[in-house]
Amino acid sequence: MKNNLSNIKKAKYYLDKNECIGIPTETVYGLAANAYSDVATKKIFKLKKRPKKNPLIVHYSSRVCCSSRKSRNVKKRTLYRFGYWTSIIS
Repeated sequence: MKNNLSNIKKAKYYLDKNECIGIPTETVYGLAANAYSDVATKKIFKLKKRPKKNPLIVHYSSRVCCSSRKSRNVKKRTLYRFGYWTSIIS
């Protein structure tokens, strides 16, 4: 898919519906989902057959987004779900 507003809106539509989407990275394609949705994150674990003790990476567009109340709740849920935080928050 081309990187244009129409395709970005399509991706947002699916993310808002707690679906997973494929996105290109530097070398391969990755799966993306709404990090604030337990339903969506569980789908990533299932699709990738990822062990539940192997946490997902959450990308934020800025430090402001990362420090928002909603993101702090994601961090707390992640800590609770896995019992530990495996790396620094960058």
